[in-house]
Amino acid sequence: MPGASWACLLKGKSISSDAVEKMGLAAFLGRVADRFRQGKYAYGFHLLAGELPDWLIAFNKALLLKTDSPHVTQSRNSSVRVRIAADADVDAIARMGGLSHNQTAQMMVSGAICFLAVMGDSSPLAYTWSAYGRCYIRGIAFEYDFSDDIEYSYFNRTKPEARRKGLFQSLKAASIEYAAKKGIRSFSALVEFTNQYSLSLHEKMGYEPFLEITFLKVLFVKVCHIRDLTTGKSSLQLRLRQPRGKVTII
Repeated sequence: MPGASWACLLKGKSISSDAVEKMGLAAFLGRVADRFRQGKYAYGFHLLAGELPDWLIAFNKALLLKTDSPHVTQSRNSSVRVRIAADADVDAIARMGGLSHNQTAQMMVSGAICFLAVMGDSSPLAYTWSAYGRCYIRGIAFEYDFSDDIEYSYFNRTKPEARRKGLFQSLKAASIEYAAKKGIRSFSALVEFTNQYSLSLHEKMGYEPFLEITFLKVLFVKVCHIRDLTTGKSSLQLRLRQPRGKVTII
């Protein structure tokens, strides 16, 4: 098949990628070109980078949102209980997927808080995380100081069999109540540009985007372009390694 050897060379695998197998190289490149012609440059780069090996190149784009008064739009499920995770919950959190055991433990040690949702005597069915102060988001090499009175909410996950039972709303409500007791004055969340569902959920809760973050990694060099959507000003973060000191690595 045309394109099979191209995919093998790029990915270092004995078979071609799914995209090339289904469409062929010409059709795949045509799809990328269509995104550029439509002015959807981020989608074009994201599609292209997804077919290249991670060690060579990576691309992503995200919005940082905030609100001073988040609101839960749906009624909460009274059968859902929310509690703060303890060290004994690390394995259960990792089993839900999305996070490794070590990453979960490291975030808890650094001061991040994991809220767990359970129903009855079940094991945790969903989680969400909150962090405060200086954070570094590895996936887009983005460092930001949220200060001690701003909550940064991230990593929301629900087991497939427990979806559409109000777990997310209960988790958000619990994290907001907890933050209010700590004197938090503002709430933030990061949403990747491809996740329109999450963006819609946050907008319904009153969140508005204020930073646009574009991430590009070529080999070991990571560049993060940050644009303030209020002032229009831009800045760059260039990284060769993770930051050190008192920082929550996410």
